[in-house]
Amino acid sequence: MFKILIAFQGILNENTYKCALTFKDIIFPKNIKVDILFIAWKDSKNVIQDKQINIIYLDDPSTILAKDNYSFINLNRQIKTTSFLLKKFKNKYDYILKLRSDILVSDTRKFKKEFLKAINIPKIWILNIPTFSPRILKPISLKHHYSDWFIGGTPNRLSKLLQLEEIDES
Repeated sequence: MFKILIAFQGILNENTYKCALTFKDIIFPKNIKVDILFIAWKDSKNVIQDKQINIIYLDDPSTILAKDNYSFINLNRQIKTTSFLLKKFKNKYDYILKLRSDILVSDTRKFKKEFLKAINIPKIWILNIPTFSPRILKPISLKHHYSDWFIGGTPNRLSKLLQLEEIDES
């Protein structure tokens, strides 16, 4: 059995929870088991009463505003959640996909087709252009920052690629 963890990280509210639920609509082959997890910050309001997706609350390492005074750097949030996922689930899953909490699947057949290809390629699956939105290509320059919208790989590959110690964001 090939085990996959799809983990959402970010703001937890009714809308982002509904985004995560769209991944439950994907029907994978019987030899693949997929679990869905939501990582939110402890100071999030628990507005979700339904228990279809496991929610784990972590302490928020906080962040700072980017130079545009609009968006946030979020590096330590990414580091903390990825480090947590790899420490807790490294030996439980063959593949981990980590997504922003507001990502949803609009075409489950196409996503499944591409995902099943990606898990068989010995590489990290990632958006490689930092942007304000993967739907609007407006590249931004954030030093040492990969796109946090979408990253997947085997736990070993992710551990080797990513710097998992918190840093000074300023």
